[in-house]
Amino acid sequence: MIAYGWTLTFGSIREYDYFKLELGVTIVVHFIIAALTIVDDGKWHKYHDFEGFQGLCLIAIRLGIFGFFVYKVQETMKVVARKNLPFMKGFIVSASIYMLAFPTFWLISYLLNPHMRLKFIHFGNLFVQMVAMIILVNQVTKKGSKYYEASMRSSGILPN
Repeated sequence: MIAYGWTLTFGSIREYDYFKLELGVTIVVHFIIAALTIVDDGKWHKYHDFEGFQGLCLIAIRLGIFGFFVYKVQETMKVVARKNLPFMKGFIVSASIYMLAFPTFWLISYLLNPHMRLKFIHFGNLFVQMVAMIILVNQVTKKGSKYYEASMRSSGILPN
């Protein structure tokens, strides 16, 4: 939602109904992939749930979401105020690290022995996403952060 410019260029999400549509599509696709994982669960050739067709689908979806994120951020960067650019740059870096962690660890895992892949994917992904999430939460919640300066919350209607 921040990639769309929420609280940077607009304050209310009520007029953006496609947020609900995107959430619904994401949930449905997630359930479909989870169901596909059950179909060949426990097969002799699978070392983890992310192998095979399901893993490729997850990677394609994550990369598609990342591509859409980059597209929306570029659109927002065109209309966002110049003073908000430092926040946007930090946001783009930390959100990109968060979104690309799983595909990166999934790809690197094929350099390891098959029985180590699942642990490598899970723990590497959790660690990198935790660090990126700490950075994002720090950016968004701290009162003196760049997000606070960039968002419409910092400029209230009452004088300071």
